[in-house]
Amino acid sequence: MSSALKDAGFFCLSLSDLLRRELSRRGLAETVDALADLGNALRAERGGDVLAREAYRTIQSQGTDRAVVDSIRTVAEARFLRSKPRFLLVAVDAPVELRYQRVMGRNRPGDRVTLERFVAQETRQLSGGATEQNLLACIEEADILLNNAGSEEELVQRLESGLRDRGVPGGARRGG
Repeated sequence: MSSALKDAGFFCLSLSDLLRRELSRRGLAETVDALADLGNALRAERGGDVLAREAYRTIQSQGTDRAVVDSIRTVAEARFLRSKPRFLLVAVDAPVELRYQRVMGRNRPGDRVTLERFVAQETRQLSGGATEQNLLACIEEADILLNNAGSEEELVQRLESGLRDRGVPGGARRGG
């Protein structure tokens, strides 16, 4: 979905990419567990919304008001971004087996794990404290919930519909 939004003129930023850069800076291997551990440590040190604050500074430096932030993992991140004008939280979900297939297909460092390990990694992200990953609470905060069991085009159509329902003119299409 982010690629379709980027094609539509949105600036796209992943909170996980901020963590990947920090892992690289520290000379640490990029794994799902390392990303989660670093994110949780940074949130414990600097507040549950530390990554969202950094993302917002980056967006402001781009001089745009059309931006997408993905990999939001904590309610504090969602609430910080929600405090900004015109922010909508969109949760995207798909069956676990399909998410696993997609992760295996993207071939990022640290992605090559068994389905059982993948489920265990995801379970860790589902619920945690104020400075830990808590995807279930983020999903509950969502303004729009999208099922991503189909094609990217179907997902973009669902997003368009959700944006129209929220009164967002132009939505995710180029020039919108």
